[in-house]
Amino acid sequence: MLQRQTFQFCQKYAVSYSKGDFLAEAHPEIAGVMKELADKIIDLKESGQKSKFISGKLEKVDYISTPVSVNEHKVKNEIVIISGKGGTGKTTLTAALAAMRPGSVFFDADVDASNLPILLKSEPLTSRLFTSGAKAEIVKDKCIKCGKSASLCRFGAIKLGSNGYFEVIESACEGCGLCKLVCPYDAIKMNPGNTGFVYTAESKYGKLAHAFLNIGEENSGKLVTQVRNQALNMAITEHVSKVIGDGPPGTGCPVIASVTGCRVALIVTELVRYS
Repeated sequence: MLQRQTFQFCQKYAVSYSKGDFLAEAHPEIAGVMKELADKIIDLKESGQKSKFISGKLEKVDYISTPVSVNEHKVKNEIVIISGKGGTGKTTLTAALAAMRPGSVFFDADVDASNLPILLKSEPLTSRLFTSGAKAEIVKDKCIKCGKSASLCRFGAIKLGSNGYFEVIESACEGCGLCKLVCPYDAIKMNPGNTGFVYTAESKYGKLAHAFLNIGEENSGKLVTQVRNQALNMAITEHVSKVIGDGPPGTGCPVIASVTGCRVALIVTELVRYS
């Protein structure tokens, strides 16, 4: 039975954390609790408790050069650490579990602030462009500068430039396609939006997948799914049975994408005491 243990706010823990050290490595009293927690989570499957969601065939990931079918080798143990809000210690706990379970495959699904690669001191292996949605582009040869699309864009993404031509402000464009629809001269085309990048990396604890979201882009379950699928494919290729994920905060689509089909979800909460 996992014993409940509370660690009060302590300066030595804060000093270690601020230096980027693993609490589980720097402080034996925390290492013991983290190891017990890791063992209980990994062995949960053996207790007969099964997830309500069973992983099916892994869909092909466009950015993996050699996709591997999940039928060739199943990931037996997948843990995703999530929380209802940011700042609860999700990434710290994930890194501690990584130290306790080296040789696993890891992923950081918090693409808005991907900190796990920093804590694990990882070195990049691959980088792949991720595209999602669309961005408008004005074809100058067709544009007669009527301004109709600009007047109807509710996001104010089309402005008259200093060169006398209408231009699209990419950071403001939501890719709705209204401008293309209303343009009477077909002078607007929709291009795939470059949302960010999906990375694989190597650390002394194991390989990991993470992502970078471009400035002004919205997080989406699609990008989180790409990161998670990248990690699952690495686990399949490397014949690793354990995958540990640092999920995004909140309760929206990115969180749902990070836990759908996983074996165990570990929820981190904050303890509030009232005097």
